[in-house]
Amino acid sequence: MEKIATEVIGMKNDNSCLIRFQEQIIDNFLIPAFTLYKGELVIIQYPGGPLFSARFPLIELLTARTSNDNTEVTTALHYPGHLKVRSSIFNRQYPSTVSGYLNKYANKNHPFYNKIYGIDEVRGNVKINMLSGYLRQQLGVYAILSRTSNIVFDLAGVDPVGGVLIFNVVKSAIAAGGACILLDLCDEFKDLCTTFIQTKYVGPPLE
Repeated sequence: MEKIATEVIGMKNDNSCLIRFQEQIIDNFLIPAFTLYKGELVIIQYPGGPLFSARFPLIELLTARTSNDNTEVTTALHYPGHLKVRSSIFNRQYPSTVSGYLNKYANKNHPFYNKIYGIDEVRGNVKINMLSGYLRQQLGVYAILSRTSNIVFDLAGVDPVGGVLIFNVVKSAIAAGGACILLDLCDEFKDLCTTFIQTKYVGPPLE
């Protein structure tokens, strides 16, 4: 188990603590203790493959949907989730477009409301089904960031280039006064975060 802490230029701790997490086992993973302050970005690394789904119980804690005695959440984080590709029959009856999603889930008075339109292939009338995994995830992240700068997210289903772009967008929001936890299966950003944590599988032997 390894814990690496790295200071990031432009990210300042103002002693406003959002989360205090004591070392604990969640869904067969030992997760080291950490704190999240305003202006910080914590990365928690899980293994890839089916085991990456073990992140969801932790997300429930960080978003205050569940609670336990070992986790103190002063300010709950928000999780953008993943926009699913729906069946063609469903979309013929209930087409889901970029503008429709933003109108429903984003804050129209925030700059992030229109930020997705800065990408060439994204238009308001484009159906979400037609977007790549990276763009669907970016749309969800922009919608969340238009309402709060305190988020927990992951990059499941996003290609490496798209992952870098989304990470940089989130990092810019944090620099403006937010806080973030990234649940990742790689370590490509470990030198760009405030704290890097590796989880350890402690469950029954894997077949």
